Amino acid sequence: MKTTLRIIRWFHWVFIYILLFGLFFGQIHPGVHAVAWTQPVLHEGNKLVETWRFRDAERIQTEHISLFYPPSLKPQARLIAREAERVYARFEQRYGLPLNDPVPVFLFPDRTSLQEHFFWHKGQSASGVYYSGAIYLLNPHIWDQKLPDPKADPQTWAKRFRRQGPLVHEFAHLYLDKITKGNYPRWYTEAFAQWVEYKEIGYEWTPGSNQRPDALYAYSDLLRHFDDLPDQALAYRESFLFLQWSIRRQGEDSLGKLHKELKRGQDFAAAWQEVYGETPDDSFRQWARQAGYQLRD
Repeated sequence: MKTTLRIIRWFHWVFIYILLFGLFFGQIHPGVHAVAWTQPVLHEGNKLVETWRFRDAERIQTEHISLFYPPSLKPQARLIAREAERVYARFEQRYGLPLNDPVPVFLFPDRTSLQEHFFWHKGQSASGVYYSGAIYLLNPHIWDQKLPDPKADPQTWAKRFRRQGPLVHEFAHLYLDKITKGNYPRWYTEAFAQWVEYKEIGYEWTPGSNQRPDALYAYSDLLRHFDDLPDQALAYRESFLFLQWSIRRQGEDSLGKLHKELKRGQDFAAAWQEVYGETPDDSFRQWARQAGYQLRD
């Protein structure tokens, strides 16, 4: 165990060194975005670390997916791998997913193991996570108690997982990360993933208070403090609605243009203004005003 921790910490320090060097490199060469320069190295490093950490897990290898799973979840893993291949094919056909290697996917049996892997506190959880080129999934039976036995009724299981599962959302994160080389703010990747999820499977996250809030977070709050905002449901919801409005106003082609500018290393605000003709904050205020929302002080 101590050896494992030492190796993991060593890799973490290597990542930090690479990131700092990339930031320094970006200062010397302003035309080269630092995150874009370091991203391939960080993704490859994360894949090496994670495949080593999961070296004792079972593995399903398909053409585009490497799924690591505990032996107890073999029936679920087979169905998940099949669905992951289907989602991959859809992204490749519709969006041109730019990948050369299989996507590593890691399946966790329970919330505790997922929390420990990411050093989360006990109250933090998710059905899926995208991080540095890899997808992490929680055992679907943990977050959906209505799933049938995958051995007894695999078709119903697969259909329900397709409608409720996080694969489309996480693949959207993967796609955006690859196509822009990591050059985007946090609110945008969540907005984009929700938009793709809504478009592809009709899923829209509308829990509780975020259906029609009294007041919204300002754009500056989303930009600078997205993960720290007290009402995360509201932050996610207004990000999605804002992006959806922008796409409807300018068309889906605007996304491709925006992502192209980001891939070139353009600052997000400048890229947005290039495509939409105004700053992100101006667009946000216009959307909020037209939708009849108030902004929080």
